[in-house]
Amino acid sequence: VSESITDVLGYTKNEFLKDMQTHLTDNAVNQLVVEKTNQSLAGFQQDSYRLEIYHNNGSKCWLEVTETPRFNNKGKVIAVDGIAKDITEQLRIDNLISDSQTILFYWKAEEDWPVEHLTENISQFGYSTTDFTSGKIKFAEIIHVDDLKRIFKEVSVNTKEHIDRYMQQYRIYTSTNEVRWIDDRTVIERDVDGNPTYYLGTITDITEQKLAEDELR
Repeated sequence: VSESITDVLGYTKNEFLKDMQTHLTDNAVNQLVVEKTNQSLAGFQQDSYRLEIYHNNGSKCWLEVTETPRFNNKGKVIAVDGIAKDITEQLRIDNLISDSQTILFYWKAEEDWPVEHLTENISQFGYSTTDFTSGKIKFAEIIHVDDLKRIFKEVSVNTKEHIDRYMQQYRIYTSTNEVRWIDDRTVIERDVDGNPTYYLGTITDITEQKLAEDELR
């Protein structure tokens, strides 16, 4: 455990290690913690998992944990390296957005915009979150073929010109190949050198609005 535990949960390193299990809440999700760690100790790489834990001030926090077994030259597990990320605020925002029609996306600034995170209400278009986060579907693949070239160009220009907040409207395909119009509001996140790292955006279905506009023409 690194000293950064104080910044995340308010404990000193010694306080946290004294009896880590007592810091876990009674949330049922925590029943997986020991099982996941035991599997890592047995040499099996586990998917990231979430746990709920008490902050030193008594509040509850959510962590996303990734554990990786470390082996010696004989193939024996000698340690488990773990990385814990505080996702409390992320989940709070997700819960707020999931109660609405607006979908939150977190795209990597890479080819075809692979999705690192999105909210569960993507289900309104017939998809699951894992369809995208697993890489099974790339976001660019659901953009309407007649809009894709324009969207690529606009994103490229905005990124190069440091236009870090922008809006786009375009069509996407649902899982059943139905065409829907969306309003996309995006913020570009950059590293200290100004290179794009992520696109944080919200998309909202505006199909009914578009149909109404067509009727008025």
